[in-house]
Amino acid sequence: MAAFAEHEREMIRERTKAALAAAKARGVRLGVNGAVLAARHRTDATAFAEQLRESVERAMASGACSATEIADRFNAEGLSSRQGGSWHPASVSRVLHRLGFEKLTKG
Repeated sequence: MAAFAEHEREMIRERTKAALAAAKARGVRLGVNGAVLAARHRTDATAFAEQLRESVERAMASGACSATEIADRFNAEGLSSRQGGSWHPASVSRVLHRLGFEKLTKG
């Protein structure tokens, strides 16, 4: 049984390689969906960051001068991250970078 399973796996591998080579020969671009999905995620992340601009500016105006302090303020306010969880300095740093607050992204 094991030998048959190994033979079948090899056959599947060969058919897959042949199909991918044929598609490539026809000019099909492989992996396009990944690039489209990545672009959509970037657009969504930028839109979410823009929604937070006012909250970031308010936190900075009240004395927060690092990503850690802003994360603490967001968590204290009950503001959820994009995924619905709590804020961490790294996630705040990414938002700050998207908003152009380069000087605050460290610390």
